[in-house]
Amino acid sequence: MNFEKELLKIDIKLLPKVSKISIDGRNYYLKKNIDKKLLRKKLLFFIQKVVSKILFFRILSPTVNIKNNSNHEAIKLVNLKKYDLNVPEVFFSCSNFFILEDCGERLKDFLKKPEIYNKIDYLKKAISSIANLHNLGFAHGGSQIRNFTIDNDNIFMIDFEEIIPEEYISDIQIRDVLIFLISLSNLEIEDEDYHALLKEYDKVSNNRFIYKKILNIVSRVKFLTKFYKTGFSKYLGKDIHDFIKLIYILNYN
Repeated sequence: MNFEKELLKIDIKLLPKVSKISIDGRNYYLKKNIDKKLLRKKLLFFIQKVVSKILFFRILSPTVNIKNNSNHEAIKLVNLKKYDLNVPEVFFSCSNFFILEDCGERLKDFLKKPEIYNKIDYLKKAISSIANLHNLGFAHGGSQIRNFTIDNDNIFMIDFEEIIPEEYISDIQIRDVLIFLISLSNLEIEDEDYHALLKEYDKVSNNRFIYKKILNIVSRVKFLTKFYKTGFSKYLGKDIHDFIKLIYILNYN
């Protein structure tokens, strides 16, 4: 298909960052390459790097995109697709935007449907896809449940916007797993399911270090669970509360 010819019919300037479009009766997604202010990105990168070193907590290592590399995500997706990973296919790319395969609805929304009872089976597929990504030496950087979609029972990973320095890959892989588990807090899954998902990741992963490191981390910060037991963690912000809740579950359930 001649996407360049078809795209002339669309006023791309009026579209939001991510838009669902239809060309010749088939649905696609158009995603704009919108760079944030470079100074702000450099500042965030510096702050995150300093905090991770001060706390000796390398999973806080920065993944902020500080390079003015507008087509980074499209290039990364094309590369990942070569390894048969379930990521969207890129059909067209230029400096301003790229056209993606429609990979269905967001997994998070799918799992909230009342008729879906076997949530854990789908979540195991999702965390297995993270393990497969890691097995190839990559990391996601934004592995929240919102960045997974489902189409005909196939789970896809989306939104690979982060540029991850090579030196931080192993640490960001650990963070990928933790972020995924933390992001499940609104799905009303059982406490034992968190353990089941970690074991599923470990079963697929080629790197036993990651699983052991995660257990070590939650053990190291076990003292934070007192904030969860007293209910005080609710006042620390949702992300922190959900992190402390995960620590509690993995330590005591």
